[in-house]
Amino acid sequence: MKWFFRLFFTLLILIGWLVIGYLYVDYTLETPKHDKPITIEIPPNSSIQEIGIILKKENLIRDNRFFRLYTRITGRDEIVAGVYEIQPDQDLRSILEKLEEGKQDLVKVAIPEGKTVYDIAEILEQAGYDKNAFLKEVDRQEPKTEIEKQIVDNPKRTFKLEGYLFPLTYEFRKEATAEEIVTTMVEEFEEHWKKINGPKLIVEQKKSLDDIVTIASLIEKEAKSPEDQPPISGVIYNRIGIKMQLQIDAATIYAHRSQNRVLEGNPTYKDLEINSAYNLYLKPTNKEYQPKIQPLPPGAIANPGEGALQAALHPEKHKFIYYIVDKVDPSVHRFFETYDQFLRYKNSK
Repeated sequence: MKWFFRLFFTLLILIGWLVIGYLYVDYTLETPKHDKPITIEIPPNSSIQEIGIILKKENLIRDNRFFRLYTRITGRDEIVAGVYEIQPDQDLRSILEKLEEGKQDLVKVAIPEGKTVYDIAEILEQAGYDKNAFLKEVDRQEPKTEIEKQIVDNPKRTFKLEGYLFPLTYEFRKEATAEEIVTTMVEEFEEHWKKINGPKLIVEQKKSLDDIVTIASLIEKEAKSPEDQPPISGVIYNRIGIKMQLQIDAATIYAHRSQNRVLEGNPTYKDLEINSAYNLYLKPTNKEYQPKIQPLPPGAIANPGEGALQAALHPEKHKFIYYIVDKVDPSVHRFFETYDQFLRYKNSK
C-alpha cells in the first residue's frame, strides 16, 4: 500500500503545481482594471510576440511571456493591423476577438496644410462625420480652449476658427462629435504655437495672434515650397509697411468661396471686383473694406502649418515688393523690387 500513497501524494503534488502554474499563467494574461478606454495601434506585419509586447506596454496584460502560447491554444493568432480602442470591461479574450475581426474604433483623417474650413468639412464628411455640424462648430462663440479667448470677434469673418485648425493626421473616434473634433484640432494648433514660441514672439514684436495667423494663411496659400515661405512673408510685410494693397489672388478666391462661388483657375479682372472684406484688390476708395493701416483680410483664408507660422513670425528681410512663379522652376517664385522689373520678367519669353 505504501506505493499507492506515494503515487497518490506525487500526483497530488503534481496537480497542485499544475494548478499553481495555470493560475500564474492566467494571472499574467489577465487584463488589469482601467477606468478609461485605451487606444492601441497594431502596425502592419506585426508578429504575435510584438503584439504581446504592445499589450503589455499598454497594461492590457501583466506579462507577455505566455501570450504567444495562449494565442496558439485559442486559435486567436490572425491579428489585423489597425488602431483599436479597448474598453474597460474587455478581457484578453474579447480583445483578441476584436483584433482578429479588425473592428477598428478610430478613424484616421489627414488634413493637409493650407486647407480651408470648407475643404476640411468635405474631408470629414468623406470620413463619415457630420459636415454641417462641423461648419457650425468652427464658428462657435463660446471658447472651448485657452487660445480661443485670444481670437478677436469680427462680424466680417467667415469662420471664427479658420486658421486655428492645425493640419495633421488625426485619429478620431467613430462617434466623435463636431465639438470634440474641432477642439482637438485647435488644441493641436495651440501646442505647435507654443512649440515655436509664438506667445512670447508676438509680445516682443507687438503683433496680435490673429494678424500672425492671417499672414501665415496667406503665405501658406501663396508659397510653392517651404523655401518660398520666408521671402513671401517678407513681401507681405513690405507691402504692409508702405500701406500697399496686398493683392493676393488666394484671398480673392476665398472671398468667392465664402459667397458660395468656386473659382476655377486664377481670378479674372471681373472676379477681382467682388464686394468682400477678403478681396485684397478693392480700391482704396472703398472705405468699408479697405483698412487704413494694415491691408489684411478680417481673418485667415486657410489653416497654415508650422512652417508658414514660423515664416509669419520670422519674415525674410529684403526690399522685394513683387513676386511671380519662376518660368523655369514652377516650384519657386522670383522676387522683384519694382513693378517694371516684375513686368519685364512676366512678359519675357
